[in-house]
Amino acid sequence: CTDVLEELELDTLAELNAQLTDATLVTGGHTTDTNTNANTICTGTDTYLDGNGACDTAATANTVSTLVRRDASGNFSAGTITASTLSGNLSCTDCVNSTEITDIYTFNSGDTMTGALNMNVASGDITSTSNGNIDISPNGTGSVVLGGTTEASGAAAGDVTVTGQTFFGTGGSYQVTSAGVATLAASTIGDIDKNAAAMHMGTSGAASGTADVFVWWDGATGSGTRIMSLNANKELKAQTFTTTGTPDIAEYIMAESDVEAGDVVSVSAKSLEVAVLGSERVQIRKSRSPYESEILGVVADGTSGFQIYSHLKDLDKEHPGQPLVLAGRVPVKVTLENGPIKLGDYLTSSSTPGYAMKATEPGSTIGIALEAFAGEDGKTEGRVLTFVSIGERNSAQRLNTLVTEGERRGQEIDELRRELGELRSLIKDRR
Repeated sequence: CTDVLEELELDTLAELNAQLTDATLVTGGHTTDTNTNANTICTGTDTYLDGNGACDTAATANTVSTLVRRDASGNFSAGTITASTLSGNLSCTDCVNSTEITDIYTFNSGDTMTGALNMNVASGDITSTSNGNIDISPNGTGSVVLGGTTEASGAAAGDVTVTGQTFFGTGGSYQVTSAGVATLAASTIGDIDKNAAAMHMGTSGAASGTADVFVWWDGATGSGTRIMSLNANKELKAQTFTTTGTPDIAEYIMAESDVEAGDVVSVSAKSLEVAVLGSERVQIRKSRSPYESEILGVVADGTSGFQIYSHLKDLDKEHPGQPLVLAGRVPVKVTLENGPIKLGDYLTSSSTPGYAMKATEPGSTIGIALEAFAGEDGKTEGRVLTFVSIGERNSAQRLNTLVTEGERRGQEIDELRRELGELRSLIKDRR
């Protein structure tokens, strides 16, 4: 060889190997061989190429600096893989086993991951970046199943927000629909179970086949004592009803337009031209004269502890009438037309429409005054709490008065008879 090698042609790979033994070859051409084996890059004993471009031995093949290796079965393994794009499909077993995963995502909208995806998180959180959503949307008949043996509870647990309707049970047998903001405080329900055609709440000891739709049981002692039930005939049965409302029972009834709370009312002679509620055509009006025989009672103020919707089939509708008190205590409009009202006086209708006055004669009354009213501050009208009890009052007192008057008149008659007898005797003697 000369000092300057201007041109060298090598026809075969063997000739190329021969020229690379002890000299440096500089050429403007390149090899076009498509198969480059490891042993053509590294020596026979150094068969692994590391990340620094150097050849490693088998002893150092699994260190972090190893770029890639291929075993005898044709499988490739590597240390850290960093790339901006993975094209094609990636298939593996136990693909991800890391203490931290910063990004797992698809590049294009509509990209899918097929097959089963098992994600095991030993600790830490599954979060989204930039306050994004984590959407789990199964297709077709698939379901989102939340399982495990640990139940999150208390203030330490985060919130689970469900947009739309939530279904529980097989085939969505129990549904939760949000109709606004609702808060469920910490509470415990002993038992809710379905027994035959009934829904039982509390500890139940009843046999199956009951005709009730809902049954409430006393679950404190577990004795199965029935405390309340609602049957298919819309009948609600309970041992005791307790209310904090106004202590009266009222039934809604149709009324003339000027009737209001506290009015003394009587049967109206005007029947309804159109049956508003079923066959009901009776309505009430304000009382107009003292001791009216048609008195029905008093209109409640609408806070009755127990209200009856007469002839109203749909409980979702408002009754167009007024609540007529059947029994209890309610405020009643009163007037001093028959004098001051004392505690315990019977009240009756007055000549002022809708107002009551003290009853001093036998006749219809609406109840007994539980408060006194004497017209303070010059007022002649007001309201008095009244125990409502419709009936004929003062009759016994009037009867006693008549008996006493009759006895007195009898005595007077007896005295006149005696005097007449004496007068007859005098006339007879003079003859």
